[in-house]
Order: sequence, then C-alpha cells, then structure tokens
Amino acid sequence: MAFYDIISGLETQSVRINQEEIARLKQIMVAVELQKGDFFQEFGQWSTHMGIVTEGALYAYSLHDDGSEKVHDFYYPVEHAVVVDYKSYHKNEPSKVYIKCHEKCILYLVNLKEVRALYGQFPVFAQIESVIAKYNIKNAINKIEILQEDSNQIKIDKFRYYYSKVFHFFPYSYIASYLGIHRNTLNRLFKNR
Repeated sequence: MAFYDIISGLETQSVRINQEEIARLKQIMVAVELQKGDFFQEFGQWSTHMGIVTEGALYAYSLHDDGSEKVHDFYYPVEHAVVVDYKSYHKNEPSKVYIKCHEKCILYLVNLKEVRALYGQFPVFAQIESVIAKYNIKNAINKIEILQEDSNQIKIDKFRYYYSKVFHFFPYSYIASYLGIHRNTLNRLFKNR
C-alpha cells in the first residue's frame, strides 16, 4: 500500500479529492521507514503526528509497575492502519503509551497542526480528519465491546471477527495482553475451536 492506495481508500469513504489537493497532500505527507524496536511515539511525548502504516506493524503499550507490557492497540496495513494516540492529541496532554515497531515499518506521516492550518484553503482535509475520526470511534466501540465481555471465548471470537489480520503480525502473548487474559488461556481456547 503506497500513497495512491491511501487516496483510493479515502475515495471509498466518499472523500472526493482533486489533483491540487492530492499535490498538496503529497507535500505534507512524508514517507518514513522505522526499524523493529523503533518508537513512533514514547510515553510522555505529545501527539503531534499521525501515521498511516503501509508496511509492517506497530503496537501501543504501557508498562506495569513490574516492568511488563500491557498492550493497548495494534497498527498494521489496511485493517488498522491509522497510527496516532488520539487521546493525547484531542486532550492536548502527554501520551500515556508507547507506540513501538514490532517489525520494520513504512509509514506516511503528517503533522496534525500543519494539516489543520490548511483547512481554510483545503476543506477536504477537514473531511479526511472526520473520516479518520469516525474510523477511530468505530475501533474504540469495537474495543469496548470486546473487552467488556465476561467470557474469554467470546472476547477472542469478537477480536478475531473485528481484527482478523492481527494474528499475521503479532504473537499470541501480545494478543493475550490486549485481551487481558493469560496466554495459556488464549492458546487453550484456540485449540478448542
């Protein structure tokens, strides 16, 4: 997935973007390659950029007091490609999570303030932000639906339904952390299916 795939994805969401807008978007979007273990964002940093991952995978996590990771989110091409700590961005506060590359990644980055400054000249950019916000709201609702389940089996089934491709990118231990269950429980429930 490259720049024009991103444009095609917007068009499937009823965002009509003309050549001038595409040219300006190309000017403000920067392709960045990050290596495994690199941070997109660290704990305590302010969210100033949004990324669209086109290759590779990242995950968001926080640290427990004992130093172990609690996984909060996954980012990978197409299904869950928008990389941003929306809570930090919208509340204008430092991030409470790390966003780290699980493997080598290629992302298209935009500076969120720079894009907002262009809304008057390019109203379609506000429409794009609206589409991305709706996408993130939908993912937040899915996450709430999954994590509020009492049954671990139903949690796993819903997670597989909403995020089927995540299993191609991340080990079960990360998925178990996200779901709030032990990895042995996850493995056992998968074997029973």
